[in-house]
Amino acid sequence: ESYAIPYFSAFAGGDSSGGNITIDANGGTLSATSLFADASAVSWPDAVVRGNASAGSVSITSRNGGSITATDLSMYADAEGGNSGNVAGDASAGTLSLSGIGGSLIFDTVRLEATALGGTGSVLSGAAVGGKASILLDAGSYIWKSLDVVTDATSTFDATTPGAQGNGASWLSDAISLTVTNGAELTVASDINLSSNATATADAPAGANALGGHIVTTAIEHKAVLAA
Repeated sequence: ESYAIPYFSAFAGGDSSGGNITIDANGGTLSATSLFADASAVSWPDAVVRGNASAGSVSITSRNGGSITATDLSMYADAEGGNSGNVAGDASAGTLSLSGIGGSLIFDTVRLEATALGGTGSVLSGAAVGGKASILLDAGSYIWKSLDVVTDATSTFDATTPGAQGNGASWLSDAISLTVTNGAELTVASDINLSSNATATADAPAGANALGGHIVTTAIEHKAVLAA
């Protein structure tokens, strides 16, 4: 777990940056009841100066006959900008990568989350940029119960302060990619949820922009199965 939370200050909120997590089963075996990898970043509120938040990255790979087994897989690279009595902090979510390249990824539930929440400011709220999540299944058979991938971005708004301004929420290109290739088989017994929404709140006197993300699914020489 790599989680950044700066110390609270009455005068200035600190910036926070998540770290990088890499798990690589290259011909080896990793087994656990649950696998939780978190490279998020949260900035505390401040009275004067904003604290920005930039999440890190998580990369999990099984290759060359390697195996990773867990009942639940959770990967996070969320970001939350600090609230402020002035200008609030921006939030930039991180990057998540899950790859099976001639290896095994044996899970029941799979969740990848790289969301951004801009801070609430009495003068100007923080902008939010959602993260990026990619899943590559190259050869092999993968049987999961559920798959959830979320890279949403939300900019908040201080409705209690007259004249407070909102801010924009946006995405990264190819915010979510799911690729099944080289004869790989993906079976999901329950639900597949892929979400890359952007929400910008109203403000006075001007509105704020919201741009949703791109979701790309690719199947090449594959057999992908979604079972009810």
